[in-house]
Amino acid sequence: MTDDVEDIAESQWRDAFRARVREAQGDRKDKDMAKLLGITPERYRKYVSGGAGRKTVIPVRLLTRFCLITDRPLEWLIDGPEEQSSKQQKPRKTQPSPKRRATATRR
Repeated sequence: MTDDVEDIAESQWRDAFRARVREAQGDRKDKDMAKLLGITPERYRKYVSGGAGRKTVIPVRLLTRFCLITDRPLEWLIDGPEEQSSKQQKPRKTQPSPKRRATATRR
């Protein structure tokens, strides 16, 4: 049962990822994106086309180049807008304890 749930979650992530790829691609044609990425148009279409059982997405080795071409953050491409906003929150800085502070100033 757990495997079914994980498969569904993975499938939903791939669909959302492909939608973000298409959004980032904008008005560029598939063949133009393929050329910019240094791959064949057929390979690019395989990466961005959805459909039942399609597990292939843009490989990790091309993600940095894709993000540079489309001027989109890698985090947005992978996680989407909701996850990105929560990751952008900076952790609070904690103050060192008085003992640690005193030790640091003596060094």
